[in-house]
Amino acid sequence: MLTNKYLNLGYISIIAIILGLVISTSFVNTAQAEEQKVELKITGMGCGMCANSLEALIMKCAGVKGCAVSFKEGKAVVEIEAGKTEELIRTLEEAGYGIPEWEIPELY
Repeated sequence: MLTNKYLNLGYISIIAIILGLVISTSFVNTAQAEEQKVELKITGMGCGMCANSLEALIMKCAGVKGCAVSFKEGKAVVEIEAGKTEELIRTLEEAGYGIPEWEIPELY
């Protein structure tokens, strides 16, 4: 009798662990879905140092999770929370960098 009692508790524990993993996995997937990767063509970079400064500026923007700026390609790839792109563009323009108008409608 004791064996069955403890065996049943073991099954309940296993089910609880599996349910916990399923629930925590669904929360992780939801958080990832709220982020987006945005590629921006940027004008106004004159050298590699500008690209470094721009990358530091972008990383300070709210909602930015990661960033890579390429002077050679004239672009920035930014991992950002959904809904924060407009604020990022405003920050770049205030700092003197430009984003071609044909690029902006695709971002929203």
